[in-house]
Amino acid sequence: MSWPLVKIGDVAPSKPIKNPDIIDEKPVWLLNLDKVESQSGVVTEKVYDLVKSAGSSTHWFDERHVLYSKLRPYLNKVVLPDEQGLATTELVPLCPDGERLDRRYLTYYLRSKYFVNWISDQVAGAKMPRVSMNTFWNHKIPLPSLEEQKRIAAILDKADTIRRKRQQAIKLADDFLRSVFLDMFGDPVTNPKSWQVELLGEHIRHANNGLSRRRKVEENIGDIVLRLQDVHYEGIRFGKELNRVDLEDKEKSRYRLDIGDLLFIRVNGNPEYVGRSAVFEGFNEAVFHNDHLIRIKVKDSFNSRFLSYMLNLPGGKKIISSKTKTSAGQHTISQGGIESLEFIIPPIDLQNKFVEIQSKVKMQLTRQSVSFNELTHSFDSLSQKAFAGEL
Repeated sequence: MSWPLVKIGDVAPSKPIKNPDIIDEKPVWLLNLDKVESQSGVVTEKVYDLVKSAGSSTHWFDERHVLYSKLRPYLNKVVLPDEQGLATTELVPLCPDGERLDRRYLTYYLRSKYFVNWISDQVAGAKMPRVSMNTFWNHKIPLPSLEEQKRIAAILDKADTIRRKRQQAIKLADDFLRSVFLDMFGDPVTNPKSWQVELLGEHIRHANNGLSRRRKVEENIGDIVLRLQDVHYEGIRFGKELNRVDLEDKEKSRYRLDIGDLLFIRVNGNPEYVGRSAVFEGFNEAVFHNDHLIRIKVKDSFNSRFLSYMLNLPGGKKIISSKTKTSAGQHTISQGGIESLEFIIPPIDLQNKFVEIQSKVKMQLTRQSVSFNELTHSFDSLSQKAFAGEL
């Protein structure tokens, strides 16, 4: 089916509200990018405050708009507001022509994998990549009849609802595990259960940075060398594009991982990533690590899986941040900094009990995640068909 293609700027120009309906002493919704969830556009928290506290780099919007984030478009932050508010100027207030363009249809199009991939290739700027708005306005969107747009949006609404319910189930399981930890051990910062607190270095048997040498050939062959992008809160991801380097024997003996080793991100431009850790659970071939990661072997006083979970908690991150340093835009923590961290040391049998619970929840999370990924793939496929006129 062939639909006319129309420039976004012609059917959804930027039109912030010029004369908002406000009462000076009444708080209003203030929306910043940090309150918008990536990929889904869900507003994680509505912050209300007085207009005078918003600053000058803002503009007004209401439930007629679609808010599009021009900063880091790969994060896919597109908001469908349900009331009047003030947004950062990083969120462009698109105002769809109600007689030609359905705003839910526009929202799904801007969130579609096709559009996100396309616009991500058009950005400018290395540290703070932004969309070229001239390019954005000239992009042509398929424009069926308004009735057809609403039909497509309704179909995508149903599919997206199913996907989000699965995502909520994952979050509930994750929240449950965090509650179990806090109930058993308390916050590692405030230590309400009065556990013994000691230097982490007293409980580390061995620690070393990884391989500093990079692959010298273009072809990705050799031994698996993990990078920081392979280490996530839920564990180590062995994706299709694993980094490989042809290692020498002396490098293999120094950087090879054993089951139970804890990998700790020691450097990144984003301070939130420094200290993120995961435990190596094994793989079907030998695995090594590079120098953005510190490998830690703990003594018997710690279960490495318990320690990793504690490090990744907000309280653990707070403790780690006290030892990080900043230079040339990079945030780092050294082995000495890690060893000087002070953490609670609960009895090992209690740590092991938590890890048993964690393993059961993790199995459930894995099943839920697989299902969510399948639903996301199906949604992307459905979206592609929808905007190609094949639904």
